[in-house]
Amino acid sequence: MVLPYQDKAFTAEMQQDLIQTMEGAKEERIDGGHLATLTCVEEYTKLTSEFLHDIDKQK
Repeated sequence: MVLPYQDKAFTAEMQQDLIQTMEGAKEERIDGGHLATLTCVEEYTKLTSEFLHDIDKQK
């Protein structure tokens, strides 16, 4: 999961609850608010690609 550091829509507790619902979740953080995954697209896609690559290596 790529989560923003300054998210005002979801508290840290809410983010942890979300992470715990997903088995095998990996937590990454990026600078920005709630829309950071849209405004920091390059970093978001880099982290997502690395995660998918790691999963592929496990197969």
